[in-house]
Amino acid sequence: MESEFLSVLLSWQFIAFSLSVVAIVFILKTIVDFLLINVILLRKDTKVWSELILPLLPSFIGIILAIIIKKNSFPYPKEITTFDARIIFGLVSGLLSGVIFRIVKAMLFQKAGITLPADLQDPFADNIAQKINQLPVVVQSQPQVIVQAPPQVIVQQSEPVVIQEQLPSDNSQSAN
Repeated sequence: MESEFLSVLLSWQFIAFSLSVVAIVFILKTIVDFLLINVILLRKDTKVWSELILPLLPSFIGIILAIIIKKNSFPYPKEITTFDARIIFGLVSGLLSGVIFRIVKAMLFQKAGITLPADLQDPFADNIAQKINQLPVVVQSQPQVIVQAPPQVIVQQSEPVVIQEQLPSDNSQSAN
């Protein structure tokens, strides 16, 4: 049971779903921040926004995505078979989306050899990314499908045939 849960939690589907939540939350946050400051003329650091809505938004986005995106539209892990399981999948991916984003970002920076300035470094994510990058890569073999090409038809070309056209004889000149 525990290994099934971890396999779902570490699956590429979960990571992709979580990164989708991060992207949507980023877009919504940017729009709302702009509207709060420029249109509504409120301060961006109001407690309702910063301490209530922003922390809960990823979970709600994850649930909404899980409701909207059906099983045939997204490759959920095989263990996610019911509607309720999709809701829990969306909730957990929303809750962990920020952490997943930090770890994936740190892994990408490490793979690219980019060192961030000290004030932008994330020791937690860097440590986990380093441990993940040190794990052995396990490649699962896929069944091989052998496709045979249809038989080829070889057409041999023969020598070109030259057809000479005979001009009508000029009898009118010989009669003169």
